Amino acid sequence: MGAARGERRGNRDGIVVIDGREVFLEEVIARAVAGARETAKLVIPPKASLVAACPVDWGLSARQMMASAVGGGFGLSIGPGALREEPVLAAKTLRIASGLQEGRYLVIDIGGGSTDLVIIDVRSAGSGIEVLASEGNRWLGGDDVDFELRKIVLDRLALSEDILSPEDRYEFRRQVEAAKKDLTNGYPDLLETSIEVIHNSATLTFDDLNTAWDGAGFPEQLTRMARLALCKM
Repeated sequence: MGAARGERRGNRDGIVVIDGREVFLEEVIARAVAGARETAKLVIPPKASLVAACPVDWGLSARQMMASAVGGGFGLSIGPGALREEPVLAAKTLRIASGLQEGRYLVIDIGGGSTDLVIIDVRSAGSGIEVLASEGNRWLGGDDVDFELRKIVLDRLALSEDILSPEDRYEFRRQVEAAKKDLTNGYPDLLETSIEVIHNSATLTFDDLNTAWDGAGFPEQLTRMARLALCKM
C-alpha cells in the first residue's frame, strides 16, 4: 500500500526525469515561459530588462541554464546576472505590497521542489532592503507535502497508487494538491475536504495537513536552514 513519489529530482546534463520520461529542463522552462507570455499577451519592448528567479543554492551552470531558458521563452538574450534568488524577490515584493516597517525579517519561500529563506533588514521608507543572509534546500518542497498527503489517503483506503491508471493517478494527484491549497487557504473555516479515488472516498483534514508537513520534514529542515543563515550574519 502507498503512494508513488515519482522521479522528479534527477538532473543529468540538463535532463530531468518526470514520471519516467527524460526531458531537457531548459526546453521545458522555455516553453512554459513562452506559453505564459502568450496567454498573458505580453508585449516585450526590444530593450527590455528582464529579472528572473532561481533557488538560493543553484550553482553557475544551473543559473546559466535558467537565464538561457527564460531568455528563450521571451525571445531575448539574458545572462545569469539577470537572476535574483527567489526569497529575495519575495522579500522585495512583500516590502512593496505590505509596507513593512523598519526591522529585520525572516522570509520563507516554499516552491514545489525547493525551499529557500532569506533574512532581510528593512530600512527607512524609500531605501529598500538589505539581504543579510540566505539559505536554500533544493530537495524539499510542496511536492513532498503532496506525497505525504497521498500516503494518508491511500492508507485509509487500503490502496496502492501503483494500481491506478495514468489518468486516475493524474486526477488523484490533482485532487490532493487542490485539497492542500483549500485546507491552507480555508483555515479556520474549512477543516476537512473529500478526495475521490476510483469510486472510493476519503476525507482529508487540517490535522492531516499538519501531519504531512511534519512527515515531509519541514520543522527540522526549516530550523536547520534558519540556523545556517544566522551563522552567516
